[in-house]
Amino acid sequence: MSGDVQLNPGPDTGALRISHLNVRSLTSEVSLGLLPSDQKFIKLDEIYKQQILDCKSDVISISETWLDDSIPDSEISLNSFTLFRRDRNRRGGGVLIYVRECLPVRRRVDIESNHSEAIWVEIQSNATKVIIGAYYRPPGATQIGINTFLSELESSVNGAFSCKPECVVIVGDFNDRCDEFYGNHTGSELNNKLVNLAHSHDLHQIISKPTRISSSSVSLSDLIFVDCPAYIAESGTTLPIANSDHHGVYCILKFACARLPLFKRKIYNYSAGNYIAYVNPYHMLLG
Repeated sequence: MSGDVQLNPGPDTGALRISHLNVRSLTSEVSLGLLPSDQKFIKLDEIYKQQILDCKSDVISISETWLDDSIPDSEISLNSFTLFRRDRNRRGGGVLIYVRECLPVRRRVDIESNHSEAIWVEIQSNATKVIIGAYYRPPGATQIGINTFLSELESSVNGAFSCKPECVVIVGDFNDRCDEFYGNHTGSELNNKLVNLAHSHDLHQIISKPTRISSSSVSLSDLIFVDCPAYIAESGTTLPIANSDHHGVYCILKFACARLPLFKRKIYNYSAGNYIAYVNPYHMLLG
């Protein structure tokens, strides 16, 4: 048999990079008949290349996963990342978060709400605590649905603040569909309600470029809110993943949580195994 000892990979940067992508289904190309079923999760390869190899993201939030419990974690896992998910169904919605394994993380279900498609996690090391919320708000909601979403968002924000973190970061596709977040919201389902909520809690929305670009419209739908703008070293957009019409968004915090120690692990390359040599001695004994 062949075996190699490798270090568990971790980022070599002192900052914390948080990214969000709307992928419009991790399996959409297959469900649309554009790819064979054995390439069901080819989008994960693109996410891994863009977000991990190229961008060196530490936390990756994904909306519109279009998953249900028929898809096990093992089929959507990324090497050296911890996965947290909240599914809707195979026809839409859903959010998940990947966090580097070397970061001490736990899910904060106590901050999450009953109806909103959202996940909250806490990353803490020593005296540094960062709480991150990932959201997907589908369009076409009734006024009651909009009010419920905003009420639950506010409750979660208050819950996050009560933990006294160094920084709160909220990312996601809010389908606000405005031209500028701090501009005119007359064409938005939310009007100025999300702006007012952010303002009342001293949350700053730091994405300014349009994130959803189609043949018929251009809008800012994917947002990042922070309560600690002084800690933001950089923010912006990234190219869409596969068939999505959403650009990704990201921010880099210029302080870092201490990472868990790297460890060595043995990985077997089974395709290089000499199975004939391994089995032949038994044939000789039986012969």
